Amino acid sequence: MQHDSPVSSLSPPSPRKNYFYRRPIDEAYQIPDDEGLCVGGSSGINIAGAVRLARKLGPGHTIVTILADSGLRYQRRLFNPAFLREQKLPVPEWLDNCL
Repeated sequence: MQHDSPVSSLSPPSPRKNYFYRRPIDEAYQIPDDEGLCVGGSSGINIAGAVRLARKLGPGHTIVTILADSGLRYQRRLFNPAFLREQKLPVPEWLDNCL
């Protein structure tokens, strides 16, 4: 089974699918900066869904999600500034500063 997700392959998805693949990566990049946690794509998807639900429900609700994976499996690609630049992908500022 082949996936065109940039989370697993970092190959650019089609424009139609871009939002669905970009959002988990954005969340996976934001969490280390905000919370000090390095998470992977599955956790990024969970966080993106929790944030979307929180915005839909509004204040006064509690939402629980599971951070199912760490970012360790993604060190060679998703969290590798040299690889991201080679692929002409954006490099989060915190990632540049931690090396």
